[in-house]
Formats: sequence, structure tokens, C-alpha cells
Amino acid sequence: MLAVVDCNAFYCNCERLFRPDLKNIPVVVLSNNDGCVISRTPEAKKFNIPMGAPYHHIQKLCKENKISVFSANFSLYTNLSTRVMNVLREIAPKVEVYSVDEAFLDLSGISNLYQEGQRIKAEVERRVGIPVSIGIAPTKTLCKMAVEMAKKNEKDGVVCLETTQDIIQRLKSMPVSDVWGIGYGRQVRLQSMNIKTALDLRNYQNRHLLRRNMTKLGEQIQDELCGIQCFAFGERTEKKKSIMSTRTFARMSYDKYVVSQALATHASDVAEELRMQGSVCKKITIMIRSNPFQENLPQYNASLSANLFTPTSNTFIFIATVLELLDEVWQEGYAIQKAGVFVSDLQDEDEYEVDLFAPLEDPRQESLMKTMDIINYKEGPRMVRSLACGTDNQAWAMKQRMLSPRYTTSWNDLPIVR
Repeated sequence: MLAVVDCNAFYCNCERLFRPDLKNIPVVVLSNNDGCVISRTPEAKKFNIPMGAPYHHIQKLCKENKISVFSANFSLYTNLSTRVMNVLREIAPKVEVYSVDEAFLDLSGISNLYQEGQRIKAEVERRVGIPVSIGIAPTKTLCKMAVEMAKKNEKDGVVCLETTQDIIQRLKSMPVSDVWGIGYGRQVRLQSMNIKTALDLRNYQNRHLLRRNMTKLGEQIQDELCGIQCFAFGERTEKKKSIMSTRTFARMSYDKYVVSQALATHASDVAEELRMQGSVCKKITIMIRSNPFQENLPQYNASLSANLFTPTSNTFIFIATVLELLDEVWQEGYAIQKAGVFVSDLQDEDEYEVDLFAPLEDPRQESLMKTMDIINYKEGPRMVRSLACGTDNQAWAMKQRMLSPRYTTSWNDLPIVR
């Protein structure tokens, strides 16, 4: 049997953890640059605030109804996510981290599954403070359905689908659109086949037609609804084939030095992410652009790539390369609003082709990169960085007018007890 542990309104509850005054108060969290809603508490949903709603559309509603609004504080969220996952790894022998707020657990050999789900929920909430819901079932698809039921209908936040009778009873009332892996396009196709509920999909007899309309995935989802595992359990180890870091500036800039700081920072971020997954890259690309919605201003959009002599994940090589590329594409007189760095042609750091005529990288650089990564992991993102990134990012930073303190990753933001 498997279980999925899903943190409830994760970003919002991370904010609430250090703000007990927000208990039972509607809370929403916004995306980068305070653009749109990416997390809502149940109290906020009562005001019919949809996921993805642009903030300027709901700003008046939030003010009139005293809805607490926060800019995304990803340093806080990722740190608390790590704490949740560490607790789960202590509880279960096998854990598959599915996303920042969700993980699958292998509960094989557990006799009282419902009681175990309650214990896991209580332990996470006691040790981290983040409320979770838990779905227990024979397959991942059924687990995802169970956890959604736990969020919506169950007071104790745990749903266990152990028997075939339990599964069929639950599937009767679930729309097929709520099945994991069924998007809007597939939902329309299934409804044209008279498949309206999850139980209809489970019992559908024409496998050939199902495969023709939904490819092999349709058959796999149907098997999973019948309790047959098709989506293997295990740590997600597939490496990314490309990595990008981009941001829209809070305010436009005509200053090349400001844009160079942004690009150097993005280069540092993608280099660190490459090292985290054990990869190196052969190709690096930069992009800069003005604001396409400011039609009264001159428009500029440019990108340029460079192939590296030897695949690498060295931060300083990345920074030097992106600054050279910026020199080539820069033109005066344009207000730049967005910049980014994209790396591709990724290879494994232990298996990559070497150019016999390329200069060798100083072996001490590898030790330096590891030391930087360790310090930044322990003390907080970008604690140690190249001077090319600047001493602060105020000139090009994202718009984060409602940013909460980094309670768990910054000494300066630790709560003060008086």
C-alpha cells in the first residue's frame, strides 16, 4: 500500500506558522512580481478567489475583506518543505518526493493503515507545524484521489481506500475530471465516450477506443483505478535536460551595469542547480527584453548563445560567458525589464566529452564550488556569491512588496522575543 502526504495550502500555512494571529484569517500568496494567486486558504476560497487570479483584479476585494496577502517567500517555503520531507523519511523506509509540498510513502507491511496515517499526520504537524492531508490506497492514482477527498470531506484529514468496496464507493461520486492525469482536453474526449465519473472510467470495456483517445496513459490510469500499479514508486531521479533562470524587474532599467548584475545572478543560480543534479552544460544562452506592453517606449528583444570549450558547471565561467554575451547584444537607449540565462546540451558530470585542445580547469575550482554550495545551503541562498552579482539586487529585483521575513534562513530575520 502507498500513501501520499500533501501539505494543505502549503505556502499560506508557511506564512501562518510564524504568524499565529493569522489563524482562521483568509490568506493568499502571490507569484513572482506579485502577479497572481498561487496559494489560498479555505477562508480565502469562500470569497471566490480563483487560483491564478491576477492580483490587480482582487486587490480591492482583499482590502475590503481584510484578506492577508503575501509575496512569495520561496526561501522560507523550500526550507520548511525540506523539514517536512526529513520527518517523512524518518517515519517511512521509502519516500518519493513528488513536489515541494507532496510526497509518496511506501506503507508495505503496516497492519492498521488508517491509524498509521493519523500518526504520520500528527507527527508532521507536531514537529514542523504544517497541516497535512493523507490519502492511502494501492496505487498512486487512487492515493491522489484519496488525498483530495481527505482535503474536502474528511474532518481528520486521512482517507484510506483499502478494499475494493471502499474504492468503488468513492469512485461513484468523483467526476472524471478530478482523476489524476485527466486534464481538460482528455475530460472532453472521455465525456464524448459517456465516461463522466471515475467509476465509469474504471469499468469502461473498450480498451482499444480508450487507448486511441488517451494513448497508453488512458489504459494505465484505468488499471490504477482497478488497483493495479502502473506508475512505479521510487525517488524521482530523472535529470533536467535544460535549466533556465529569468526574472522580470520590479522597475525597468537603462543601465547596462544593473542588467549585468541580474545576468550574473541568474548564471550563478543555474550553475548551482546544475551541480545539485550532477550535470554540466555545453551551451549557455542569455536573453534581455524591454516591456512589450509599454508601446510608447522603444522596443528591444535580444538573445545570444555561446558554446563552451569544455562542459562545466563552474559559476565563474558562466558569469564571464554571460557578460561577454551581454557586451555583444547590448544597445543603449532601451529600458530593459526582463533578463535571463538558459543552459542546454546538459551532460552527466562524470561522463562528458572533453576537447583535447581546451584549457584544463583548475581542480581547486571544484572544491571552491562545493564550499560555496555548502555555505549557501546552510546560511541561505546567495550568501556567498561573485561580486559581479552586486552587493544588493534592489535595482533589478522582483516586485515583492508584501514579502515576509526569511524566518528560517536568515539571521537578520529571526523573530525577536521581548
